[in-house]
Amino acid sequence: MPIVRKQLKPADVYPDTIRYNPSGDKVQVLIDGEWVDAPESDPRNQTTLPPRATADPACDGAQSIADALENQIAQIITAIDNSLTLFQIAGLILGLFSFGVFAIFINIALAIADFMFGLGATAIQAALPPTAYEQLACILYCHMDANGRIKVGHLPQIYQELVDAIGATGGQVLIEMMSLAGEGGLNNLAAAGTSTGDCSGCDCGSWCYLFAFTSAGNGGWAVFPRNGVNFGTYELGSGWVYTDAVAVQTGINTASREVRIARTFTSVVITKVTVTYAYTFGASDSTALQAFDLSVGGTVRITRTFAQLIPGSSQDIVYEPAGGVTATSIQVGVRSSRDTSVPLTYSGNAAILAIRVEGTGINPFGADNCP
Repeated sequence: MPIVRKQLKPADVYPDTIRYNPSGDKVQVLIDGEWVDAPESDPRNQTTLPPRATADPACDGAQSIADALENQIAQIITAIDNSLTLFQIAGLILGLFSFGVFAIFINIALAIADFMFGLGATAIQAALPPTAYEQLACILYCHMDANGRIKVGHLPQIYQELVDAIGATGGQVLIEMMSLAGEGGLNNLAAAGTSTGDCSGCDCGSWCYLFAFTSAGNGGWAVFPRNGVNFGTYELGSGWVYTDAVAVQTGINTASREVRIARTFTSVVITKVTVTYAYTFGASDSTALQAFDLSVGGTVRITRTFAQLIPGSSQDIVYEPAGGVTATSIQVGVRSSRDTSVPLTYSGNAAILAIRVEGTGINPFGADNCP
């Protein structure tokens, strides 16, 4: 079918003071009559929108990008079927980006339009079924940080994984669109979207994060109350150590020497938690009472009584659920004594030295750091 082309003038689509120079793939600005390279003005490099405030910004952001690309490509397929001009198709491509001066990339958009027009609507539809966009969302999710931002330098790996998972034709269509967006444009699409994703089936490999409290700070953990009373304090060199306090339990004043801490994070699959503690039993009116508890995702997973908890200066308790559990929080408590008899007394030692957390998906704590 014939292709209708239209002569374009730069000022028709973007300001005269900024341009795209295909020689070197550079954005330039006009200063004192001279064109100067301005990478800081390249919208492909600019993440201007704040992260989404959702339970899982990475998953929701990845789904938002996938949905935006699927919707835009659907419009392009319709445009090809209706024999629209390359200029009109390029306009649809650029219409995906409502932020930044993406209009300066009109020549890139025309090249993408020409590429997709050459493939034809039928070939594009066959190469990009709905499952392809599900795969795209998972691939993006696996390369995002916890805030829903593409990890710096990960785009080439994303592109290769797209081709491997979807195929050369569908993968290349997505790569052309994503290359136009750049890291900044994709981050902004993720932030501007409203989609809610489900990344529970995404296989991103495993991660591991070690909170070495004795040497590396409190790790963002905070004291967590029992019966409305906080127990524990952080000391560099010692970790999270006990404090003495009285809590009212079933109407009875109960003195405990205890440390209780908690950490929240974005939703992720936890496959293993290892708590390293120090413990010396002091005294209790019953050794059958709880001395240790570990909760993951708001559910108590492990408990130990005073009689069961192994004493020592560095002991481990490991929670390793089959298949992992999806969670947004972990709480740990260790206590060495409990007394309800007047005068109330405290004894023994309780401290949390380290917590090692392992999981799949996006590491919510940062870069892997386990030895």
